[in-house]
Amino acid sequence: MKNKSLHALLQPTILAALLVALSFSPTGVKAQTGYYGPYFIFTDTSSASAYAFIDNAATNGDASVQLQVTPNWGIISDVYDSFAIGVWYDTAFNEAAVYNEKNTSGLQGSAFNVLVPNSHGTSFLQVATNSNISSAASYIDDPLINDNPDAIIFVTHNWNPDTSANYENEVQVPTGVFYDNGVSEWSVFNEDESAFVPNTAYNVFVPNAGNNVFTVTATPGNTGGGYILYMDNAVTNNDSNAILIVTQDWNPNGNLSGVYNNHPIGVWYDGTEWTIFNEDIDTIATGASFNVLVAGDKSPTGIKPIASLNASFTIYPNPASATVNLQLPQAYTSNTQIDVFNLLGQNIYNLPQNSNNTLSIDVSQWPEGAYYVRAINGNTTYTKNFIVARH
Repeated sequence: MKNKSLHALLQPTILAALLVALSFSPTGVKAQTGYYGPYFIFTDTSSASAYAFIDNAATNGDASVQLQVTPNWGIISDVYDSFAIGVWYDTAFNEAAVYNEKNTSGLQGSAFNVLVPNSHGTSFLQVATNSNISSAASYIDDPLINDNPDAIIFVTHNWNPDTSANYENEVQVPTGVFYDNGVSEWSVFNEDESAFVPNTAYNVFVPNAGNNVFTVTATPGNTGGGYILYMDNAVTNNDSNAILIVTQDWNPNGNLSGVYNNHPIGVWYDGTEWTIFNEDIDTIATGASFNVLVAGDKSPTGIKPIASLNASFTIYPNPASATVNLQLPQAYTSNTQIDVFNLLGQNIYNLPQNSNNTLSIDVSQWPEGAYYVRAINGNTTYTKNFIVARH
């Protein structure tokens, strides 16, 4: 067990997170090499602490690592992270960690997409100083992105870059990026418009342009006025294995106006499309925009990608009014765990060990609306959604 040297969270001493891989290996999930650098997904399954040690070969022993991190709900986690998150590095254990900036609740059950950017782009550190802060923003002023309103930028708060105590500030509000046309510079800013604190540091990654990097904007058509934004992008559709990194962007392409989204965000796969959602279940305002990077596919070598297996996982009828039937591939009927969630993330149906490839669920008393089914068998996860509707 580990305890954390981060002085703001040291009292009282807390047992550290023991991380497990998708295969439940005690040494952490193995990173894969992607176009932009190593990437992986990890979840904290055993700790109630406000932080989780990553314990990964791609990050262990590297105090200068500049991680990009985004919460991932649904594939292996059904926990909402309704708070800002950041990263830090512990020199006692030579491991990086993700933590809850407010230190108000644990990360147990939370899952995170992690990218270690080292290829096809530029990663650097942005430190807020009195000279580059203007109200709620810290101006980046880097020749790589100055005079470039079309840049797509990703940021993650870094509590102690290079393990220095000079930057130890919690950022308890959601942050994003915006382009100031007046000075032709990008900045990191607080979404609640609170004053930016000097000596706050951010990992910044500017990837090379490509179809794996794009911006999506909330509209009435892709949000329905709710808290979930459906991306509907050819790069991510029908690929539940995609590892996405997301940063809020106030005014993509240097638009003269923008929309604030003062909410922590995460990503979720609904069975067909990836979505961005507000972790606090509050409405995404029309016009709010998000930068998206697709890091890669998390499926281990030799395991069939989830998207292909989903084709043989069927739900009928859909929509359903009284009974919904689930049919799994014949080869994956032994010891399959079935869970059904509503759009609030509540687990409303659970069958720990299903041994049949066909299962009928009584939904006659369920409220009308959309539901999400997750079936887990060993290293394989199936995801589908269905609708309960009555006429």
